[in-house]
Amino acid sequence: MSVRRELLAQAQTWSELLASAMKAWQHDGESTFDTLFPIAIDGNADRAPYNAGTLLVYMDPDCHHDCRELLARLHHSKWFGRYREVAFYLMVHFGKEHLVQQAKAFIAELPEAEREDSRLRTLIYWISGSAEELIMPMHAWMRGDTSVKGAGPVFPDPTPPTP
Repeated sequence: MSVRRELLAQAQTWSELLASAMKAWQHDGESTFDTLFPIAIDGNADRAPYNAGTLLVYMDPDCHHDCRELLARLHHSKWFGRYREVAFYLMVHFGKEHLVQQAKAFIAELPEAEREDSRLRTLIYWISGSAEELIMPMHAWMRGDTSVKGAGPVFPDPTPPTP
């Protein structure tokens, strides 16, 4: 049985997320990643993307995908860039230097009109800082401390749509 988006959207605290996910989850590596990653990069209409990203970091499933493939998926996604967990997960699995290098190369190959708005720029921004600062808001949310900037989900997207 895999965790469905609805389950991820319902959990409002770390303990609820962990309890729900662990009941419904089979730790089978690649399928765990393949279930969570698409949800984690699917905007922020509800809690599901934040919770999926948090579980990616916490469960640390194996990723049998090429870095470039995942960068392409991220570029074409609705990833809500305030959710740093995806950036942290990718940095841990591919290495900071390699990930930045690959993301910059991917952006350079894009048509000029797409370069400025690529979500990969947000990825580069997050992983260019310290790993501790990148993951600190998630750890604060797990402890129930919402006073830390960026702790917990933000939805719906507070940014008005671009015409």
